Amino acid sequence: MSDCILNPSSTHTCEVNQEKRKALFIWDRRKPALTRRKRFILILFLGSVILLTVALGLGLGLRLRPTAEPTPVLPIVDLGYAQYQGFSSNGVNQWLGMRYAATPTGKLRFAAPAPPPKRTGVQVASKHRSRCLNVRASTSTNPSSPGQSEDCLFIEVYAPGKANTDSNFPVYVYLQGGGFVHNAGTYSGVSLVNASSMQIVVVNLNYRVGPYGFLASDEVRRGGSLNNGLKDQRQALRWIKEHISRFGGNPNHVVLGGSSAGAASVTLQLAAYGGKDDGLFHATAAESQSFGALRTVEESQYQYDELVTRTKCDSSHTKSDDTLACLRNLSSDDLQAQNVGTPFPNTTRRPLFAYNPTLDHDFIPDYTLNLFSSGRFLKLPAIYGDTTNEGTVFVPRSLDTTEMSNDWLQAQFPALNATQKTWFQHYPPSANKSSYPTNTGEYWSSTADAYGELRYICPGLFLNNAYTRHGVKSNWNYRYGVLDPGNEKDGLGTPHVAELNAIWGAPAGSPPSYKTTNKNMIPILQQYWISFIMDFDPNTRRLPGTPRLEEWGAQGFEGDDKRGRRRIAFLNQNGKSTQMEDVSDEQWERYGVSVQLLNALAIMEAMSDRKFNDVSPSSLEADDLTAAPIGYHDTDVFGREEDHQIQYKTLSWQFVAVLMIAEIVSNGMLSLPSSLAVVGLVPGLILIIFLGVFALFTSWLLIQFKLRHPEVHNMGDAGYILAGPVGREILSFGTIVFAVFATGGQLLAGQIALGVLSSNKLCLMLYTGIFAIPTLLFALPRTLDRLTWLSVASVMCIIVAVVVGMIGAGLHPVEGWQDQYSIAVKTDFVTAFISVTNPVFAYAGHFMFFILISEMRRPNDAMKAAYTLQISATTFYALFAAITYIYLGPDVASPSFTSLPSKWSKAAYAIAIPNFLMAGSLYSHTAAKLLFIRFFRRSKHLHEHTVIGWGVWIFLIVLMNAAAFVLAIGVPIFNYLIGIAASLFASWYTYGIAGAFWLYDSWVYKGRFEAWKRRWVMCGLSWLTLAAGAFICVAGMYVTVKQIVDVYASGKVSEPFSCG
Repeated sequence: MSDCILNPSSTHTCEVNQEKRKALFIWDRRKPALTRRKRFILILFLGSVILLTVALGLGLGLRLRPTAEPTPVLPIVDLGYAQYQGFSSNGVNQWLGMRYAATPTGKLRFAAPAPPPKRTGVQVASKHRSRCLNVRASTSTNPSSPGQSEDCLFIEVYAPGKANTDSNFPVYVYLQGGGFVHNAGTYSGVSLVNASSMQIVVVNLNYRVGPYGFLASDEVRRGGSLNNGLKDQRQALRWIKEHISRFGGNPNHVVLGGSSAGAASVTLQLAAYGGKDDGLFHATAAESQSFGALRTVEESQYQYDELVTRTKCDSSHTKSDDTLACLRNLSSDDLQAQNVGTPFPNTTRRPLFAYNPTLDHDFIPDYTLNLFSSGRFLKLPAIYGDTTNEGTVFVPRSLDTTEMSNDWLQAQFPALNATQKTWFQHYPPSANKSSYPTNTGEYWSSTADAYGELRYICPGLFLNNAYTRHGVKSNWNYRYGVLDPGNEKDGLGTPHVAELNAIWGAPAGSPPSYKTTNKNMIPILQQYWISFIMDFDPNTRRLPGTPRLEEWGAQGFEGDDKRGRRRIAFLNQNGKSTQMEDVSDEQWERYGVSVQLLNALAIMEAMSDRKFNDVSPSSLEADDLTAAPIGYHDTDVFGREEDHQIQYKTLSWQFVAVLMIAEIVSNGMLSLPSSLAVVGLVPGLILIIFLGVFALFTSWLLIQFKLRHPEVHNMGDAGYILAGPVGREILSFGTIVFAVFATGGQLLAGQIALGVLSSNKLCLMLYTGIFAIPTLLFALPRTLDRLTWLSVASVMCIIVAVVVGMIGAGLHPVEGWQDQYSIAVKTDFVTAFISVTNPVFAYAGHFMFFILISEMRRPNDAMKAAYTLQISATTFYALFAAITYIYLGPDVASPSFTSLPSKWSKAAYAIAIPNFLMAGSLYSHTAAKLLFIRFFRRSKHLHEHTVIGWGVWIFLIVLMNAAAFVLAIGVPIFNYLIGIAASLFASWYTYGIAGAFWLYDSWVYKGRFEAWKRRWVMCGLSWLTLAAGAFICVAGMYVTVKQIVDVYASGKVSEPFSCG
């Protein structure tokens, strides 16, 4: 703005500026010059008009935007990092060979997929790009692989020509098969898009296979990434979520499909990270799904070591220990030259599929069988199914004896060895061998049937059952039985993934019959699939005249009820057409046997270093060596411990029973006689026995929950399953608090015992300190087996001490004892409940059960320990309480030993001291162990003698014992605080929460309300258990707080840290 306007009085400046204007502009001297004011007004007016025009234009444009034509999807699509030019054909826009991740070479070899790099210019996307490198049959063949490359992470999109950015068409993503050792090939989506009346978008993609996608070892885990092939798929799904709308697709309506290994990938994506929902897909359709043999990193190490040796990347050739760097520096040709499958350990024949996903406890947190059994998967609408003859294309025709058949099957599933002898009898050789093609062995057909059902068909039925049990009604099953004359002539029947010929509209390579006699199957299958893709229901747009596909388990599937195990059969021969059918009784029986062996597909238990040779045919959950559920020892906190320096899982059930008794049967029982004095002999004994039976029931619930969830080590882990991170923190906090307070209670018991023995000649704090030192020392061993023999002595001492106490009471009863005890006593609620809390909390040790079972050799024997504990404790409590009360009368003290004559009291306390010490040590050990596992779960410090591991452990033990000591001597009302802690936490840990565990598992894993209704008795007992825990918690808190108020009102509260 001119200084002439800002400061009109500055005439000299204005004149100078006027001269400058004359030099810069050509003035029209024919018109009278405008005054300075008029020029300013004119400029201001014109500027305002321009600004107003722009503002109106923008506003009108934004206002009209919703009704404007959406941006059409052109063959050129800008994805931000690159522009891709596709092409249109048959009314379908196609983009082929788009990069969804960076080239996985160099440092990205054996690494997780990285985002695609930015590209300048327009990238042509008009032809298929290379598939990923496959596993070769032999090192003697030419390593070059036409049509394959390490640079293979490409994606293809097929969209209707009419699509625009607002179309929001449903998206179907197809994962190709290939057994995780090769890319079987993608299919053109043109036929499906056209069959949908131009209303869906189809996506295909490549992912790494063989060692490039699934090499596993400690070196790869530390320096690279595991399960990269699955992570490639995940990266592609993220790409779809971000970019598919630019092609006309709806990122919030994605159906994930796949066949064979692609179908197995679908199940693994459903259960990835324990069923984590990233919103990447919303329904699934899997053809010929399977549970491939998952191996742990340790079990897969042999493949890495053999590859290193074959490529001469071992230290003897490279003079370096960095074998992973050497493998990454190899050229693709050099690495591919040695990329061959090798036999599993203890076998001589190469398997069909040498590489599989790895149990990494991250992307795959557990075996597939366990993940779906326990409900750790996304509960989405799903289709599963198979062909009639899944195994015929895989099994060698030369199998002519049982031995040859067993040898071939064992090469595929090493865990079968001994078990297959009983399992294979369900597949006798065909009596009509003459119908086989020439040069076909007698056992070819039966082996093919066995392999097809065990690897593909039975896993599909298992998945449908799992969905139904977990309350997912929208799940369906099919059998594809359409015969092709050529396949029928070769004896193949309806072979593996034959349905793809119909789903994809007779793609290249399909049998000729799909253009003639089987042509009618194409629209039938396509319309079922399109209905599911568009509506998550295969029935909505099915072809007129075709049957409605019934949901699996819609009318129940347990027992002999066939109505619940119905599937659709796609047929087209012998006068049969597509129809609903029951799974036959014969196949259902074979499924019942095979499901017991599904762990052979998922768990490679027959490795030479695993000492496992058999799977019990009598139980789905039997591990022959370790008596544990399938996969238990690979999922629990301590894992496989054979080669570890520190081994935790060494306890027998007998020693666990001793530890339970040492922890529970302790000073708490010394208050039971006084409880009988308040309510009477009969009510008191009924209560003690009832609570013992109740505690046994809740023990069973806790143990069943632990066996179903091996990853649970403590109450905090169980809380995480019930309520996520909040539940974990609450129950972990409660465990630590109660354990510390219980340790303090044992220190006070020791203080009393030492005081009685010395006639209280020393300061009480000194007694507590003296007792605290051995309590701390006994808690120091890292593993519970180091405490077992001390616990044996502890149990013997408390038994002898109690017997001494009863003898003392019998020899020195109160005067007129025959008339002193009462059968029943009338009293008020508060007084009665105070007495009730004594037996209630005398059983309060369940919070340690998970930790104890976690260190058992045979966790399935845990109930034996629980029976021993509860029968012993209940019997002992009842006898001790009754005898002591009868002889010492209504004025018996708590603890009861103090009512005995001095010599007998001192003798009983002296003998009981080891028990008080061990109980306190177990409590503090429990609190420290919870935190230690929280810090070092699955780290080397857990199983090795490291400075950090031992330093943290000792610190935690000292911390827990110090906290208990300070509370015991520094808080005058500490006894009452123990009551509050018991009310808040022990009431739930021993009683209430066990019911929640059963209700949760039944709801999530057995079918929600239907499961509760089917087992209404257990459901009712579980709810009553919850109610009992809540009542004990609330009532216990009330009476304890009232006691605190009363004791403060009486003025009897001592000073903190006093000797009195």
